[in-house]
Amino acid sequence: MILKGPPFYHHRRAPGLWPWDDFHMGARLLPQDPLLLPPGAELKTNDPELVRAFYGTLFSGWENPALRALPRAGSRVFQLDVSQDKQFQLHTEATLKKEDEAHFGKYLFIDRLSKSVLEILGVQYHVDVEYFRACCDLSVSQSMGENYIQITLPFLRSRVIETRSFSSAWKPSEDLTLDFLGLYLIFGSEESTVVVYHPPVDDKPETGLLEHCQWTIRMGQEPHWRNILRNTHDEMFLVFPALWWVTYAWADALEALYLYLDHMETKVLESPSVQLTQEFHRIRICLLNYKALLEDFLKTISFVTGLKRPRRVHMEPEVHSQLESECSRLGREISRIRDGVEGRNERIKDIMNLVFSHVTIQDSTAMKQISWITMFFLPATFVAGVFGMNVSGLGADVTTLLNYVEIAIPLTVVTIWILVALLPESQARKPLWERFAWPFLLCAQSMWNLMGDIGARIHIPKPKFRKESSESLPLPVMSRRG
Repeated sequence: MILKGPPFYHHRRAPGLWPWDDFHMGARLLPQDPLLLPPGAELKTNDPELVRAFYGTLFSGWENPALRALPRAGSRVFQLDVSQDKQFQLHTEATLKKEDEAHFGKYLFIDRLSKSVLEILGVQYHVDVEYFRACCDLSVSQSMGENYIQITLPFLRSRVIETRSFSSAWKPSEDLTLDFLGLYLIFGSEESTVVVYHPPVDDKPETGLLEHCQWTIRMGQEPHWRNILRNTHDEMFLVFPALWWVTYAWADALEALYLYLDHMETKVLESPSVQLTQEFHRIRICLLNYKALLEDFLKTISFVTGLKRPRRVHMEPEVHSQLESECSRLGREISRIRDGVEGRNERIKDIMNLVFSHVTIQDSTAMKQISWITMFFLPATFVAGVFGMNVSGLGADVTTLLNYVEIAIPLTVVTIWILVALLPESQARKPLWERFAWPFLLCAQSMWNLMGDIGARIHIPKPKFRKESSESLPLPVMSRRG
């Protein structure tokens, strides 16, 4: 029996959260065509001088072709407002207003960043230049300013979320992809804004932004997180939906990968092959990379836990402890995922050692067979060498082919007799005379089996007995002596 991983159940990651695949099986929460900024539309600021100053700061000392190649329009902006009573509301059009006194905060999910949206974020929201650089360069970063927090990190996600059973059509290279999250929290006097951007990775336009937006809406409907937001005024809690999104993406993508590895391990145990180890080598390299990315994710959680902002100094101790508790719960889940990656790496190493051991045993067995075959032909080779020598004792009439056969065949038979008698398998629990008498015992056993087969083919009629009815047979009666 092969001990498989835990794909058939989900770890309870946090109170009030649901399994990932149940979320994907639910109804669509976004409108079918949420094109909030049409392709021909352009967002403009009131002051062109601010735009020119922003671009001067943005490109000062930094040339990035990806940022310069951004389209002028064609972005989609999903605006998700969080009211004062912590209700989540998705707007059908993005106003991109800086602050609203009636709101606790809002999310701006940027799909396909364009220059017009970049101008609004840079000029109106004062988004730091390093945020755009980190997103375009796909680099991990954590930074904090007087009124903002920036987090950028890569993560693994699966295009098809179905971790209950393995499908033969599932392939890691096609169904697993690396995504990138750019998170920028802006603290305002009345309302805080969270900018969420998923830049394309490896020139792949597909990102998890739409699912991320759905996830945030669904998370705001959960009683657990709604109670947390209602009991706090700390805007840092707006970051946790994005961090939990990344955590869940890691967990379920790796569970799908573990199902594939279980299938590969079964194939290896059934028929070990060196060709399968190449696939294990590639997956192991990826697992080492995933472990490094999870380590960066843990550093991000430590960064969020250790933030010291002036606005948090005057908050209640309960808010601090609640924030630390959520960070601790999130950190434990990430550590569990990282330990799972490390354990799976060790498991792959054991499977590869098993394959190499099996191949080594097969090679040694083949070499042993070759050595025995060489010993069988050793007498004939020896006789041929003797006949090829210029020996004066051997006359010309003795070195004929018939003389060679007369000497080589008996010598070969004697050699085989001795080798079979001295085989390690024949030495166990057998005396010496029985080991050397194996040709006679083998002939006797063959004759005995042949006689048994001949006797079984001869029909010997059985004697017929008269069958009497049970009524004519006297029943035994036990007499009592009295």
